[in-house]
Amino acid sequence: MSVPIPEADEGVTGRTPGTTGLVTTGGSPYHGGRRTDVETAELRTHHNNLNAAADLVDALEAQLAALDADIEVSGQAHQVLHHFGDVRVRLGELRWGPNGLRPLAEELRQRASDVFQQSLVYDAAEAAVVMGFSPPLSRRILYQFPLMPPGTDQLQMLEDMAEFARAAGFAYANMRFNDIPDGLMLQSDVANFARQMQYMNSDVVRNRFFYDGEHIDVDGLTPTQRSALVGLSWLSMVQPWNRNRDDVVVTPSEVSAPPVVVDPNAPFGPQTTPTILGTEAATPRSVRDVLSHVDEVNRYIDSRGGDAAIEIQRTTTSGGEHRWTVYIPGTRAPLSTGGPNPMDMETNLLGIAGERTDMEIAVAQALRQLNVPPDEPVNIVGHSQGGIVGTRVAADPVLQSQYTFSTVVTAGSPTGTTDGVPSDVQVLHLEDSQDPVVGLDGEQNEPAPNRVTVTALSEEPSGLGEHHHLAQYVDMAEQLDDYEHPAVRRFMTMGAEAMALDDAGATTRSYVFDVQRR
Repeated sequence: MSVPIPEADEGVTGRTPGTTGLVTTGGSPYHGGRRTDVETAELRTHHNNLNAAADLVDALEAQLAALDADIEVSGQAHQVLHHFGDVRVRLGELRWGPNGLRPLAEELRQRASDVFQQSLVYDAAEAAVVMGFSPPLSRRILYQFPLMPPGTDQLQMLEDMAEFARAAGFAYANMRFNDIPDGLMLQSDVANFARQMQYMNSDVVRNRFFYDGEHIDVDGLTPTQRSALVGLSWLSMVQPWNRNRDDVVVTPSEVSAPPVVVDPNAPFGPQTTPTILGTEAATPRSVRDVLSHVDEVNRYIDSRGGDAAIEIQRTTTSGGEHRWTVYIPGTRAPLSTGGPNPMDMETNLLGIAGERTDMEIAVAQALRQLNVPPDEPVNIVGHSQGGIVGTRVAADPVLQSQYTFSTVVTAGSPTGTTDGVPSDVQVLHLEDSQDPVVGLDGEQNEPAPNRVTVTALSEEPSGLGEHHHLAQYVDMAEQLDDYEHPAVRRFMTMGAEAMALDDAGATTRSYVFDVQRR
């Protein structure tokens, strides 16, 4: 299999020596349209060879360990162990020193993982090119002709759900008993299964899928996006929705006057202008500070019984200019669809499908209630579902016409299906290859000059989703301060300016909004 990729000297991937396995994609444009071909089968061979070399190094290290043990036993037996002191120190350096065998084996395995990860990137790129929407003939016959025997649709649905359960079990087994990082493994499983699941709904196959009265054109979607719509249709049978898409109530936690309706026909619901007090807050000084603040919103939500909320901070620079930062946490109601809490599975599925969600509407209403001017920088920070929502907000053409989005930071978010972010918005995606959640989009983030993905490879988790905790990504953000990849350095510089992170005299005020579906 061959797929066009940028030339190797264009900085599409990179690693800084001494870091804990950070790999970067994106942040570099093609130069002059130069392309080359990559044989992913050859990359897989390199992956196997690097792992085999690591096994040989481990075997040699084990022999040195055995030799060291023999020297210790023999020296103690003859009471001459002190004569072998220098030899044992040298053996220790060969085994554990900075240039020793154990670090070498670890580096070889890390390189093998990097090569395998890149092969998946190229596989996904070709799949996106060659996979059109062409339902199989059996599905066309089943869904197009009304003279099928009664109950055929129901039987087909039962078969489809059984296939879904089988695929889910297969994916779980892969993550439990496969050495491939969980996030990468699930991303591959989702991509493969999505090519079948996208045909498991008659409305999708006939391009007649409606959500809340609006038609969704499936022809331009990826298999993963269509599969998200299929999943949404299944969940709607369990928890049907009976509401309009603008039935979202966004309430500031502190106001000094009741909201006044200004424009009842605004595109994202009634436009209101309450006078919001807000509270003083510490000014973030780094990307780490910004990302860790999402947990403050989580704690606020916990204190209110688990309902949805977002926070917006207004930072005033020492020169009197304003910077705005939106904080969006992750999923709070994973087993709910269409209920009062919009931070649910419906928002996840719609976001992956590339459709507007109630949480995006909530962000738009909160910005409007704060009267954010169209020329002041707006930054978005999101964890998990919050990253999906934040990226979609920045990609929304209506909101682009109303606000100046500057940066987006996501952590542990499956954002591979989201495009349309303007080239002047700088996007940083933080992903852990062991985090299953980042693989739920079935696609890699598309590298772009303004879109940078930094991936870490953590140790194998002991349980599903363990590495999805926000603290893991806060640690990653801290490493970026010393990470010398040019695309990352560019984001850190532009992000510091957009969020006034380097302004010692800046002050910040916080505004928290409760969000609920009616």
